[in-house]
Amino acid sequence: MIKKILQKKNIFFLFAFVLAKATVFLTPILIAESLSKADYGVLEYALAGLGMLVSAAFGLGVAGAYPYFILKKKELSIENGFVLHPFWLVFLLILNQIVYYLFQGYAIEYYMAINVAYLISNQMFYSTQLKSHEINTKAVLVDAGLYIVLLTSLGFGLMTKSISIELFNKSIQFYTVFYVVYAVYKYFKTEHRLITTHYKKILKYSVHLLLSSFLLFAITVSGRMTVKEFIGDEAAGIYGYYFRIAAIVVMIHSIISILFFKKIYTLDPKVLDKYYAMFLAFIFTTSLVVFWVAPYILPDIFDFFKDTYQPNKWIFFILSTQMVLWIATALLSNIITRENLLKKNNILLVVISTLGVLYLFIMRKQLSIFSLSIFHYIIFMAAALAQIRSLYVNKIYFSRTLVVLLGTFTISAVFLYFGTL
Repeated sequence: MIKKILQKKNIFFLFAFVLAKATVFLTPILIAESLSKADYGVLEYALAGLGMLVSAAFGLGVAGAYPYFILKKKELSIENGFVLHPFWLVFLLILNQIVYYLFQGYAIEYYMAINVAYLISNQMFYSTQLKSHEINTKAVLVDAGLYIVLLTSLGFGLMTKSISIELFNKSIQFYTVFYVVYAVYKYFKTEHRLITTHYKKILKYSVHLLLSSFLLFAITVSGRMTVKEFIGDEAAGIYGYYFRIAAIVVMIHSIISILFFKKIYTLDPKVLDKYYAMFLAFIFTTSLVVFWVAPYILPDIFDFFKDTYQPNKWIFFILSTQMVLWIATALLSNIITRENLLKKNNILLVVISTLGVLYLFIMRKQLSIFSLSIFHYIIFMAAALAQIRSLYVNKIYFSRTLVVLLGTFTISAVFLYFGTL
């Protein structure tokens, strides 16, 4: 594995990856220094809350269908059907402009969230295709596209002293035009024989992936959404800020998942279980290091961290240790997809989501950022266990991965209990 990472082409990829992911990581943190906590909460809600969730629905699971048909099934003739999918996204983008500008149907955070959903859907759609063909450098740049645009906008705003939520709204609008033009360009470059038939076949498979993607996205991003809805914009901004700092370890996962994207769809599950277990143990250890080191470094750099850290210290801890579960669900979802176990796993995810919504409804008057953080940690754990069970009943065993997840859960609970006494 180390030899592959150190190959010449991958050295260039790593350089591009570090720049791209540094942009994704730092841009929201830098924006938090320039906007009010409430406005930052609105932007976080659009970027990594509702925008992420809606993107899963917009995408219809088509991005995940690409490696299934092209890598696993080797149905190369179906590839032209994927070209039609961006026009579905364009239709939704146009509908959003009509509802917002002609009918003034909703607030700016919802309008921004839908535009963000359009962009994320496109980025995921195209980057998955690039990863499938091991065009990794372009893939990471595509994944970081939205944050590159936001960072550029932040620089412009600082120079012109015009930073506001509206500046970032206009930047997002501007970026959507690029993908509209690119969709038309790709369509005219593609062979159209049986294109509609192929797209229908893709959708027939991806509908099951849609529900799985939507539920996993809901589990991943619902923290910001529930904090905003039950507590407020400022609290959502604080939660999102510490989530992003904790998520620095996700960059390590991104490197591995991109470089070994094809192998995840082809290696024996026993081999993957061993690698997953070691990798998740490493991620958990790194997350604890980030939690312990950050307070000694970040207060001297970021006022937002200095002003909010002490009352939110254990929220930061929960989010830091939660990252191993986020990465575990992402890794296991690839195996669920490749083994065509989406229907069975979706039943468990629906049950988990339903119980989660019921809990929120019952406890809605007593919720805090702390209790919501614990709630989402438990939901993440339940999702990972559901995936392992779905694989287990089909005689695909991830026992080492299970041991690591249960171990990290236990260690986190012990630290949290004694730390908050």
